[in-house]
Amino acid sequence: MKRLIARPERRGAAFAATLGALLLAGCASAPRETAPAAAAIPEVSIEMLRRAIPVAAGTTTVALHNPHGELRVRIGQPGEVGIVATTQRFGAAGPAPTFESSRKGDRLTIHVRYPFAPPPVDPATGRADHTRGRADLAVFVPPDVALELSTTDGRVQVRRAQRDVDARSVSGILDVSTRGALRLSTRSGRVVARQEDGTASGDSRIETEDGPILLAVPVAGDVALSVETGATISHDPGIAIDVAATADGLQRASARWGSGRHALTVRSARGTVHLVPVIPAPTRD
Repeated sequence: MKRLIARPERRGAAFAATLGALLLAGCASAPRETAPAAAAIPEVSIEMLRRAIPVAAGTTTVALHNPHGELRVRIGQPGEVGIVATTQRFGAAGPAPTFESSRKGDRLTIHVRYPFAPPPVDPATGRADHTRGRADLAVFVPPDVALELSTTDGRVQVRRAQRDVDARSVSGILDVSTRGALRLSTRSGRVVARQEDGTASGDSRIETEDGPILLAVPVAGDVALSVETGATISHDPGIAIDVAATADGLQRASARWGSGRHALTVRSARGTVHLVPVIPAPTRD
């Protein structure tokens, strides 16, 4: 009696046919996964807003607070604060900012507001989320007023102010030049400062936690400079100053020019400090 033995190739073909049938059955019965719908990206529109805010006679200080973007300040005409705002509106019904002004004594205060709370700054990135609305301001101020300016993460820039400038930001860059006193403070933003001629009526102070500082010092004026940082102090050859390391890991430097009657104090927990001499602007005939 002959034994029937299946050939290997026939068994392989039978197994493949059975496996194919099982896979087809599984595909027919398993529900198909659908890709998640992409989140709708709101429409963004850029709009320019212009405002003129009268400055009453006798006003000595203009304060501007913008937690929703930048402040770029230039010297304008007496008698008014001119504002040119570049705004980003998200969505068809995105809100526009308002500019609320108030006066108290010799002080004019202007707030940039939206109908929601200012966004907080993310400690990890140093940035705030402005996707509900953003306003970057170019501001023209009278030449004879002191300035008080604040942002969250927006740049503060002031060019050739004539009076004292007080500028504060959580993480925004502070870029300021003035003939008056400097009072600048930021946690992690970079500071670029220039005190023009050393004849400021008051003392100056610059502070950061992590932000680096570049300071132009009026060595032809009456200045007493004091610098302290947990990082490094460096300077250009035009600055005659000695830098010393302390036992507690800090670097300190001090110098005096003229009578030294105007204090210029620089403090940073972890930011580098670089000093350069003020180079006077050329006079025009």
